[in-house]
Amino acid sequence: MRASLRTYVEQGGRVVVGGPGINHLKMDEIPRLLSSLGGVSWQVEGYHRTTHYLNPAHPLYAAEGDSAARAALPASYSCKAIVLKNVDPGEMVYRSTGDSGVESLAMAMHGGKVASDEVAVATAKVGEGWLSWVGDVNQEAGSTAAMLFLLGVKR
Repeated sequence: MRASLRTYVEQGGRVVVGGPGINHLKMDEIPRLLSSLGGVSWQVEGYHRTTHYLNPAHPLYAAEGDSAARAALPASYSCKAIVLKNVDPGEMVYRSTGDSGVESLAMAMHGGKVASDEVAVATAKVGEGWLSWVGDVNQEAGSTAAMLFLLGVKR
């Protein structure tokens, strides 16, 4: 199935890994899954709630012009997510910045810190298509909007 999905992406399809249930994957399985689907070298950085900010320079976002699809994406939103590292800046769709901080009391009590460029939503060009990650475990409204955008679903 992975080979079929990769071929689909390479031929112009869009695949998003994420959504409800993503937290049931073992953390060490996620990089292997993403690599097998698109050859990306993304790694898991951690799991926490913080505010992530839209990267308006992302090529997929920039290609949409002033479309309704772009307008549906929030400039930032808070989510509890499995976040990635080793993501090229041009593949970051929603990421933490210097303004982000741990927003979960339980995680803050354990000394949780948020680094810049922890990525909740990423997408990479693979052949003619796009492979994406949405790490939100609670499917916040911002993640739903991002997922629809990444899939090319028009509202």
